Amino acid sequence: MRSAEQPDLRDAMVQSGVHPDIVIFDSCRMMTFEVCSAFAGYADFLAGAERDSCGFRHSEWLLMINYMPRLTPESVACMAAECGAAVSRAVGDEDYVFSAIDLTSVSPLLSAFERLSGALCDQPIADILRAGDRAEYLGERNANEEYTDLVDLSSLAQELKVLLPQETENVQDTIRQCVRICVHGKETLAQGISVFFRVIWIRLLNRRCRA
Repeated sequence: MRSAEQPDLRDAMVQSGVHPDIVIFDSCRMMTFEVCSAFAGYADFLAGAERDSCGFRHSEWLLMINYMPRLTPESVACMAAECGAAVSRAVGDEDYVFSAIDLTSVSPLLSAFERLSGALCDQPIADILRAGDRAEYLGERNANEEYTDLVDLSSLAQELKVLLPQETENVQDTIRQCVRICVHGKETLAQGISVFFRVIWIRLLNRRCRA
């Protein structure tokens, strides 16, 4: 399977009848708000890459489980994120971001983001798009790959703070609560969880401003 819609991910978890301690993604750009929403209540921890991934040294964290069977799921998820970061460092990648997210603590983030989204409805769309343009971009600005339209959620909240200081502070606080570890390179300040943000919206705004 090359791709799956968000409802498909949730349905697959429900139909499996299994509640895993950890879900580890070996694919790129999977540590998103949308994926957290899909898996909340159906797994306890997520681990993976917020940006591009060179893969994991699965043998390392699996070996640690074998020798240390009493490791907690949180410890294993954090260890997996660190192993992914180690692979990126080994190949000279300095804009990697790997994180482990506690899904049992993600409910306050979902609520805070919903409140922020509602409050943004009363704000000028141009100001929102400019904030999105300034936020740290995690995908490729490629019109043919819209699924890569991702910005770091904490960075987006920071850029929106001038519009909605309380709501954005709540989002950043809840990100810090549920992201158990975020390992990143020297070329990024991303905080471990991204959100979909259409680049084409920004392009249309810029085109309108130039007209």
